[in-house]
Amino acid sequence: MRRSWLVVAAATLLVGLVRPVDAGNFTFIEQSGTVSATANGQTVTQALPRLTSANNSVTAGTPQPGMDYAMATALSSMHAGDIYMLLTATVGDWGQEGSAEARIVVVFSVDQNTSYTVELEKAEAIGSGWLGARSFITLSNDEGVIFRRNVGGGYDSCNQDHPAVTTLCTNRTLTPDVYYFEMIASAYAPTTCGTCMGYAVSSRTELRLRR
Repeated sequence: MRRSWLVVAAATLLVGLVRPVDAGNFTFIEQSGTVSATANGQTVTQALPRLTSANNSVTAGTPQPGMDYAMATALSSMHAGDIYMLLTATVGDWGQEGSAEARIVVVFSVDQNTSYTVELEKAEAIGSGWLGARSFITLSNDEGVIFRRNVGGGYDSCNQDHPAVTTLCTNRTLTPDVYYFEMIASAYAPTTCGTCMGYAVSSRTELRLRR
């Protein structure tokens, strides 16, 4: 009887010791950003709302094949256990001198150790030349960039120079702090293709983070 009691007591103690401590939530603070499109001599720009989710879209020109046009969109959704953002930028064919950009910065915090999963992390671009700077995602705090996803980036996006990279990125645990997500999708069609290096005709960034 005494042995059974000891087994139960030990099991109870073990459960108490391994009880998870990473049940915190994401607390949304604010966001900033713009969507902008320039085509056919016209520029259309919208600012994203600061304190609510975003669903913004702008178009300049005539969105048909062979025409001068540009489009940019931004979608964001923030909840206690889920952060989702999608940005797109598209311009017309080469030689039409169109440009588009969607940019967003989301500020949030956690008040206790919070495990997270990056379910979706994409930075894509279509165009000619090196496109890495035209479409990217970063997560950072005041100590620097925690992870960054560029167009064509490899599997590991962790910034090994961050002082807490193992905890915050490798082990996917956010410690109590304020964090910043920045995402950009941009595209540009120059007048001539002789300087196409680094330009995209369309780009897209998409991220879903869950605790």
